[in-house]
Amino acid sequence: MYVITHQLPYDYKLTRFSGSIKLQRWDIMYGIFNTSILYFAWQLCYHYFITIRKADKIKKGKMTSFEYLRKAFAERPIGKFVNSLPEPFPVVAFTIIQYGFQLITMSVCPFLYSYKHVCSLFVSFIFLCATYNGATYYVDFYGKKFQREVMKLQEEIELLHSASEHDHEKRGELQKDKKVSDDGISCTDMQRRRIDSISVSEII
Repeated sequence: MYVITHQLPYDYKLTRFSGSIKLQRWDIMYGIFNTSILYFAWQLCYHYFITIRKADKIKKGKMTSFEYLRKAFAERPIGKFVNSLPEPFPVVAFTIIQYGFQLITMSVCPFLYSYKHVCSLFVSFIFLCATYNGATYYVDFYGKKFQREVMKLQEEIELLHSASEHDHEKRGELQKDKKVSDDGISCTDMQRRRIDSISVSEII
């Protein structure tokens, strides 16, 4: 919309995109009516195929967009309000809040269509937000993956360290037992020699 409406020359639009020439202003009420029908049709299909038909999987911990938003905004006022409602009203409240957000975003469309500079600022803002979200997602994703690998490596090192300490202690005990047994044999030999010497002296 931005390129066709604000960037292309008038003669080119007249030849290739004549519909944009006929549309002089954005009919906000017509747009809200049509998009509202599509929105509620999509929401009905979503809640039927996801919320109702996969209710057992959701109870077992399957994550959906609604469950994610409930947990993500649990500490905020809007999240506390939605979570405090009895079932099935949280789903209804979520649908209505999302629809209100859609109406707010649609209300700026007449300004974006009529004013080039406002539309340029809006498109730049969306581009920057998308870039930031994409960059932080990959940083978080690969950062957590690297953290898991480091933790796994630390666990392996600790296991090897504990195993080496166990082997060292076992070797120390074996050497101690061997030393005790050697000392016992030495004492026995000394006693035998004393007895033999006493016997020889008695014989003499």
